[in-house]
Amino acid sequence: MPAPFLPFGTLFYQLDGSGWSETWALVGIDYAAAAANLDMINTARLSFAPTKVQVIEGRISDSSVRGDSKLVNLTTAEGQWGTPLTDGPLPPDNTILFRFEAGALKRAMRQFHGVPTSQFSLGVYVPSGPYLTTLASFASTVVPLANIATKIKPTPLAPPFYTFSPYTVGFQRGIANKRVGRPFDLPRGRRLTA
Repeated sequence: MPAPFLPFGTLFYQLDGSGWSETWALVGIDYAAAAANLDMINTARLSFAPTKVQVIEGRISDSSVRGDSKLVNLTTAEGQWGTPLTDGPLPPDNTILFRFEAGALKRAMRQFHGVPTSQFSLGVYVPSGPYLTTLASFASTVVPLANIATKIKPTPLAPPFYTFSPYTVGFQRGIANKRVGRPFDLPRGRRLTA
């Protein structure tokens, strides 16, 4: 019996001199459906990110196939909130905290970088009505498209290695901090000196 198709999608983002990735356990019966769902999540995600936030690429992989990775064509390439002149991003370590649930006992806390400066007043997070509406829209878009992935323990010798539980609800929980790394495609390893 073949292993079930359990896709993960990863989105790679960049903001000024920092980069991060966001991985989703996707709903989808094949690569095309999973890629469409990842594209919808990316579009909804960038709806509340400042225009300086850019998506570098998206990838899909089947968790049952070792080394599997396919590039996804994304329709939205940069943040959609505000304009670069009026609403820049906060330092990338500031994040918006979301909680997604799958039933009563499974929860996933997610942090999203790229918080617009307009949502702060004197250093305090005070989101505007339209911004809260955009966040609620994001959560309602993601709920039917993603799952909570739970690793099977002890790890089996053959796939599947995860169980997926569909999201039932998602909501915004406030603000948090999470460090980001350097942007993608920079040289890695030791610096060469002349």
